[in-house]
Amino acid sequence: MTGGPDQTKDPADPKDGAGSSPWITWATVLIVGETCLVLLVILLGSVVKVSHPLAYLAAFGVATFAGGRVGGIRGVGRWLLAAGLIILVAIALVYLLIGLVVSQMNGP
Repeated sequence: MTGGPDQTKDPADPKDGAGSSPWITWATVLIVGETCLVLLVILLGSVVKVSHPLAYLAAFGVATFAGGRVGGIRGVGRWLLAAGLIILVAIALVYLLIGLVVSQMNGP
């Protein structure tokens, strides 16, 4: 009646709701970043046969960029945190994979 916006017809603010949870944001960053990193490492190592370390550093940068953009993070500090988290998760996954391979080699 006052001429202001009608709350029933306006779309919901994207910052309101389930998508605004920091846990969902960081989970998205990590899942997308790790998936991209694994696919790029497989592509570079197996398909293209690249062995130069800068190629893998570039793959890490692309994975961080993809995860950060899809996750919707902003600010230099958050981008650096995303890069650090992606590295930590990648190291943990490699450690678990090596442990799995060694345990299979030693037998049950």
